Amino acid sequence: MSELPPNLTLLKHANGVSEPLYFDRQIVRASDLNLGRESRNAELDRMRRYALGTGIVAGLILEPGEKGVVLTGGYGVSPSGNEVFLERDLQLENLDEAIKELCPEGSDACALDEVEETGVLSAWLLIRPMLAEAQKRPGVSDDCGHPANVLRPARACHTVEIVLLKTLPDAMRHTAPTCKTRNPFICFGKAVPNIEIPAAYDPHTDLLVLGRVSFSEDGFDIEMIERRRLLPMQLMQEWLMACLCNQEPPEEPDLDIETWEKLDDLTIALGYDSRFTGRPAAGAPRLSAVDQQPRIMEPDLVEKLMTFDITGPVQFMRLTQRDSMRFLGLPLAQVRTLKRELEAFIRAIDTLR
Repeated sequence: MSELPPNLTLLKHANGVSEPLYFDRQIVRASDLNLGRESRNAELDRMRRYALGTGIVAGLILEPGEKGVVLTGGYGVSPSGNEVFLERDLQLENLDEAIKELCPEGSDACALDEVEETGVLSAWLLIRPMLAEAQKRPGVSDDCGHPANVLRPARACHTVEIVLLKTLPDAMRHTAPTCKTRNPFICFGKAVPNIEIPAAYDPHTDLLVLGRVSFSEDGFDIEMIERRRLLPMQLMQEWLMACLCNQEPPEEPDLDIETWEKLDDLTIALGYDSRFTGRPAAGAPRLSAVDQQPRIMEPDLVEKLMTFDITGPVQFMRLTQRDSMRFLGLPLAQVRTLKRELEAFIRAIDTLR
């Protein structure tokens, strides 16, 4: 087996992640076992936060109930990556009294912008994950102390906390994405801005917005707004299969590109605007690796090549660098760029065969 070349190590830098290692006959302390659990939890939090995203996956719906407002069971991922899990419906008791306490009489901080002097108060409901310690137990005493003198919790219970806010901070408001801003991350293989990495745990911002509740003498009014959704992978896969895979496949275009005119017809059929004739595309682009018609199709460039009886892209690709520079009147670097673009396009459309 051939030896691998030596690696050049520039530096080694710790990223702050630590986990326990065990060996035979090791004395294991509680901190070692806790570190194992904490490191795995932190790993899951990072995976959810960075790879899956944050938002409400399912449920966690505010609904009117017999005694006020009910929060349905559901699942979400908080901005820190912690799971927000509510196993069953939860009655939000005394919500009216809580809103009145949050918005005392004479305060206009909770009045709706579009409702004035009507006695209607509104507040935002948010949810965040919390931990509660339980099941205190005695341990081995220090010195001569009795074991029952010091009790320590033996369980960390996952809970959720419902929070009321008068106004919703701008950082928590949901901005609807657009195709223009998201498309570069998925298509064309171009350089894109860095994807934002959410901050680590902050109890003040580790919240998911449930909606806005307004209260008056007539009762509650629920608005399911400013909620951030996080779609399950299964749902997205089913949507792709149902909405894309079951469509009638478009008619395969003729892949004959012997002449400039045939290449122009083909690129239009594949969804690209024509540089050669100025004709618009016949549909959406079908090649994810190509974002425009090759620049060699500029009319002045094609005209120069036609003067030397270069009647199609195949002949152009076979030209020597010297002839290409002479026929087009361009420096070598530009000629190479034109040929690379055309070669990449031909390779891409060949995958449709």
